[in-house]
Amino acid sequence: MKKKFNPIPKSMRDRKRYLSLEIKGNESHVKKLIYDTILELYGVIGFATIGFNTIKEKKNLIKVNRELVDDFIFVLNYINLREKDIKITVKEIFGTIKGFDKNETAEAKHSRRKN
Repeated sequence: MKKKFNPIPKSMRDRKRYLSLEIKGNESHVKKLIYDTILELYGVIGFATIGFNTIKEKKNLIKVNRELVDDFIFVLNYINLREKDIKITVKEIFGTIKGFDKNETAEAKHSRRKN
């Protein structure tokens, strides 16, 4: 008889926020630079609690733990101070990916109207 897998209840899961980033400069090593900076500032345990993850289907969309969004923004500002050839800014913060999709489609419609 197979045991049934019980997922973690929604009330116990980590809440996430999705940050839309604007990157100016060389984008090729930004992800590694963010990883290294989080490890340098917060260590392995801090890296795990921030919960930094990239969303592959979406361009420049980052997933972060809700309580530590400010710490992640601090990491981005630290990178901006240390690296002169890269500028990373947070365009918007979303609670869901659907919110990002709605905003993205609205911007596309708005840009078509201007042209």
